[in-house]
Amino acid sequence: MSENLVQYIIVRKDVLKDQGLYFIMSEACLVCSSVHFTFHEDPVTQKYFSDIDNMHKVVLGVDNEAQLLKLANDLKEKDFSFELRTNPEKNIPTCLAIKVYEKKFDLLLQSFVLFPQPCIFFDEILNSQSNN
Repeated sequence: MSENLVQYIIVRKDVLKDQGLYFIMSEACLVCSSVHFTFHEDPVTQKYFSDIDNMHKVVLGVDNEAQLLKLANDLKEKDFSFELRTNPEKNIPTCLAIKVYEKKFDLLLQSFVLFPQPCIFFDEILNSQSNN
């Protein structure tokens, strides 16, 4: 069972605001695919994928590029494996995905807030489109 395993995805809230929900969702999907491919031979990652119905992901938001890059640096200093996604067309870091780990490093991420529920942003998008 993978009940003690978790993957964290951290996205930039300013990119969401500037580029939209679909853009940041796409970026998050790409970085998750990248980190899964990179660490597919890792025993913890294999255990995580052996119980697909019970996978647990936590999406957190940072305010801007500086916060995302600081987190990436902190993770690197503490020897956590992750992938940082830089959108090639816009040449901006958008999000990062941390390799699947046992729930043990929540303290490192405790200053970040859970990413708001997507339905809030769908409502905002629908309202802005109906006003145009």
